[in-house]
Order: sequence, then C-alpha cells, then structure tokens
Amino acid sequence: MEPGNNLMLDGVKGLIAPDEEVATAWWFYTARQLSHMAGILGKREDQEHYLALSEKIRQAYHTEFLKDGKVNSRRMCRYVRPLYME
Repeated sequence: MEPGNNLMLDGVKGLIAPDEEVATAWWFYTARQLSHMAGILGKREDQEHYLALSEKIRQAYHTEFLKDGKVNSRRMCRYVRPLYME
C-alpha cells in the first residue's frame, strides 16, 4: 500500500478492476510453489504439470507486461515484483 492510500477503497478497486500484472505475477509464483511442493511430496506428475504451467505463465507475463524484455513503468513495484518472483 502506498502512503496516503485508503485500504478499503484499494480493496474495492481490486475487486472491481483487478491489476492483471499483479495477478499474473502471483499466478506464476503460486504455480512455481505448487511444483516445488509436489516435488517434496514425490508427486512427479503434479510437479511437472505445475512447472510447465509456471513456464507458460512466465512467457505470457513477458509478452504482455515487458517491452523488449524490460519493465517500462514509473512504479517501483513493477520492477521489484518480477525480480522477487523470478
């Protein structure tokens, strides 16, 4: 949350008009974590499924939200999120 933002208004805004970049990044991150957990549990088929899904999501993210492989934004979170989430 940015300074001066209203948590309730931001929550409602997120429900009405979700941020596709944020949702896609978290979808990738979740699929990658599910792949890792499946590997720990010895569920190789699930591990491969979620790993392949995460790679498709990664490619979609790059195609949709990066320009020539670079972030083009004035917002720091748009730079940090891809770094943190790989």
